[in-house]
Amino acid sequence: MIDDEKLAINRRTFLKIAGATAAGYAVMRGLPAVEAATQVVNEAAETPLLPGEPRWLSTVCLQCDAGCGLRVKVVDGKAVKVDGNKLFPTNHGGTCPKGQAALQVLYDPDRIRTPLRRTGERGEGKWESITWPQALEIAAQRLKAIRDQGQPHTLAFMGARYRGHMHNLVKQFLNAYGSPNDIVLSGAGADTALKAYYLSQGSEDPLAFDLVNANYVIFFGAAWAEAWRPTVEVARLYGVLRQGRPGIRTKIVQVDTRLSMSAAKSDQQVYVKPGTDGALALGLAHVIVRDGLYDEDFVSKQGFGFEDWEDGSGRKHTGFKTVVLRDCSPASVARITGVSEADIVRLAREFARYQPSLALGGRGCGGHTNGLYNQWAVHCLNALMGNFNKPGGIQERRLPPFAAWPEARKDAVAAAGLGQPRLDGAGGAGFPLATSVGRAFTESLKSGSPYKVNALFLYYVNPAYSQLEAQAFADALKNVPFIVSFSPFRDDTTLHADLVLPDSTFLERWDDDIISPTPGYPMFGLRQPVVEPLYDTANTGDVIITLSHMMGGSVSESFPWKSYRRAVQEAVTGVAGKGQGSPQGNNFDDYWNKLVEQGGWWDEGTAASVAFKFSTPSGKFEFYSQTMKGKLESLAQKEAGARGTAPDRALDSMLSGMKIKARGDEIYLPHYEEPRISGDEKDYPFYLNTYKPMMLAQGRGANTPFLLESYGAHVPGRWTSWVEMNPETAHELGIKEGAQAWVESPLGKFKVRVKLYPGAMPEVINMPVGFGHKGWGRWAKDSGVNPNTVMVSDMDYLVGTPAWGATRVKIYKATD
Repeated sequence: MIDDEKLAINRRTFLKIAGATAAGYAVMRGLPAVEAATQVVNEAAETPLLPGEPRWLSTVCLQCDAGCGLRVKVVDGKAVKVDGNKLFPTNHGGTCPKGQAALQVLYDPDRIRTPLRRTGERGEGKWESITWPQALEIAAQRLKAIRDQGQPHTLAFMGARYRGHMHNLVKQFLNAYGSPNDIVLSGAGADTALKAYYLSQGSEDPLAFDLVNANYVIFFGAAWAEAWRPTVEVARLYGVLRQGRPGIRTKIVQVDTRLSMSAAKSDQQVYVKPGTDGALALGLAHVIVRDGLYDEDFVSKQGFGFEDWEDGSGRKHTGFKTVVLRDCSPASVARITGVSEADIVRLAREFARYQPSLALGGRGCGGHTNGLYNQWAVHCLNALMGNFNKPGGIQERRLPPFAAWPEARKDAVAAAGLGQPRLDGAGGAGFPLATSVGRAFTESLKSGSPYKVNALFLYYVNPAYSQLEAQAFADALKNVPFIVSFSPFRDDTTLHADLVLPDSTFLERWDDDIISPTPGYPMFGLRQPVVEPLYDTANTGDVIITLSHMMGGSVSESFPWKSYRRAVQEAVTGVAGKGQGSPQGNNFDDYWNKLVEQGGWWDEGTAASVAFKFSTPSGKFEFYSQTMKGKLESLAQKEAGARGTAPDRALDSMLSGMKIKARGDEIYLPHYEEPRISGDEKDYPFYLNTYKPMMLAQGRGANTPFLLESYGAHVPGRWTSWVEMNPETAHELGIKEGAQAWVESPLGKFKVRVKLYPGAMPEVINMPVGFGHKGWGRWAKDSGVNPNTVMVSDMDYLVGTPAWGATRVKIYKATD
């Protein structure tokens, strides 16, 4: 444990000044804020600063999940310049446009400046400022009342963009309080890819891809140039790939529905019909297997389920080889995908010939109703080449050796609450492989089943904007009696909150950041407050700890720290003195200060020294997933018992409910499931494809002028919404460049400006996300349109992820 008594602040004096209204509040406000100011102003220098003298402080960016190291120039207590941290191994001193715009987040004039209590109707945006003691007392009393009634499970915590140990802190709170409802929203492409890794390798952790040593890379719907992490490192690697190595120049192939920035920077663009990436991957696998181009040694020794096989009871099972040779010929795949037979054969042979090669899927591949099977099929191409733990291949994620926190203390109330079913049904018969299911959670809020939600806490999520059929979530919030938001901004969902406990921005708070996706070796960044909070805001980690202490009992005992900084420090004690690049210190305080100045911890020597391990039932890469088979059969057995029917019939009913057509062994193998796309093709002849531009900045780009000015550099488009159309298609419909047009789906319509773009497929309408907010700030509010409002809310039921490519539309010239 970290010794808090070594702090330079006299807590007793501070508490006397603050008063006894909320001792937890005094600790929360006194410890982090004053301690941060002391460290920022004094700790870095032995002599006082002169007026106007600059100081450079290390921290970590939070404009996306890359977590790049930053150096911030501070003059007279004000941050005035942001640069990259040259010591940081994933950005080497560079920053992307989002990182350069960090100061516009800090100084955003529309930030929430104090705790707020709603005074008007939900959604009206009418608030009154209150003090932190008042705000914390309101939240603590409501939490106590719910728990005293024996209903801790009726608290739901909905979050996203968790960095470092923040999600661990939230889970600690929910476990101690007694709620199973840890609802986490994340990207569809990321979730389906991680689940594909889980089925085939036994781990859901992100993987490391050695792109710099690969000779051939196929990206399936992955916006690697715009949105892959770490952003600056990907850009650097692209430069290395373009320059080439002696005698070698990596070939990059982009499979996508539009000529994205990633496609423009590739050697070849392969246009594919939406949702058919998996079919194309299986077509490549067919050629590779048929022609004997795969790594037979890896497949035979470290693969399971490639050949037909027999289980312990003598039952025969179909293998991957049989399925791809039987069902995935180039001719059949060409009909499905729109890619020619010749291109399928050529891509397969190039992929097998130019080793090492990589096949990687993204949002365009995984964001469909068949997303998991798509991602799984793509990943199997890597297994056919045996590209694991070797240069140019795939490596496991290595996590820092953090010290473990003490487990949450669970009293009888917590144990009973944790025994209740999740509101979203994740992991159950409807969503067997899901971690969280946003749409099901929305439906639960609306119906009150399996029970009513009495309190909802929101952490960096904006589902009233970002979910498909976004208005449905806003409407469902009417059934929740108490809503708390930690947002620093009045985003679309925070407008419906009863209480706002505003977080400080990432330049004003302590935090750690485990880089995602992994660079292949263990590392984390440290985020420190480079300036004092500009307003009366607080680190949400400190707020949760303070609320826990105000709860008392086992909840309070589960949080033995005075601040979130101290909790992070306890975890960091596990890495002290370990790894290459770890600074040396005379004691932990000295070590911590040097770590903060360096910007984090990393051990680049670990990647090459640890062998890749498959944590599957077979201990091998599983083309045939015994994990999925075991999970579905176990759930079917439970359903059969509850319904009084046979397990086979229960399994069939489950599959029908998930709208999966496959039966038998094919369920547990990568195969082509036709994507579901809503809207009759005769009435709605176009696919609506939404994409994330680089300037999105986790949704904040819409209120950041620097980013708005270059939002769509390829079109160009900026400051408001647009749709991209194929010029020939637009000509047929009488729509000209810059004209206003209606985009209409079975759910509704919106009017938007048209950009003619030769990189658009004739049957696909493309649109960037990020505009059309009802709140957030002066530049975001009422600017452009939100396509999510007209997109049908379908999903990949196996993993519970939204299907962003499941809506057909029609487009016609606006005459009004």
